[in-house]
Amino acid sequence: MATKPTIPPGTLILPIAILALAVLATTGIAQKQNDVVQKKDGARVRGLEVTEFALTGLKAKKGSDAVEIPAHMVMAVEWGDLPDAFVSGRAAFDRGDYATAVQMFGEAQKQTERALLKVDAEFFQIKAEVAAVGADKGAAATAADHARSWLAANAAHWRLPEASLLAGRALRLAGKGADAAAALKELDDRATRDGSSHSCSRWRTCPPAERRTSPGRSLR
Repeated sequence: MATKPTIPPGTLILPIAILALAVLATTGIAQKQNDVVQKKDGARVRGLEVTEFALTGLKAKKGSDAVEIPAHMVMAVEWGDLPDAFVSGRAAFDRGDYATAVQMFGEAQKQTERALLKVDAEFFQIKAEVAAVGADKGAAATAADHARSWLAANAAHWRLPEASLLAGRALRLAGKGADAAAALKELDDRATRDGSSHSCSRWRTCPPAERRTSPGRSLR
């Protein structure tokens, strides 16, 4: 009677382990390369890992290739690895539930290790704080301080123009008209000096009229 060949213990472990590591590595690469950049000409650049989101432009990786897109050509960035709280915050903001949006964008900062996403989540938290102010001057002052802190930490960020507008609006709502005017003047001066004019919202552009209209309107 013929005997069945035996496979020495551990013979299959190494190949399986190597295969598992390869799958994990491939998955990790795919997760990193899933940002989408929407350009002003309507084109969408997919499969990116955005590494820099600055006033001068956007830098990214696409596989082994480096990608650079000038700031004036960028309409929006769609992050591919959004935390659940970020998605919930965006939905809350869009339905006008700004208090929930503030909370969710705060949670989103804790749910990601990606620096660019932390900064973006904080920006939208500030945006929701300003939208939630109403007639509460104390809340407006707190939102203004938060916006100024963000601006100081992200002075070269692509979202600086809108963040400056948010700071100015919060200052006006806080009853600090002179400070608000100074903030908007600085934005105008910088735009003239650096040409830092571009789409200023993650979901929608903000029309020029927003810079001088009623502070009660939502900047979207």
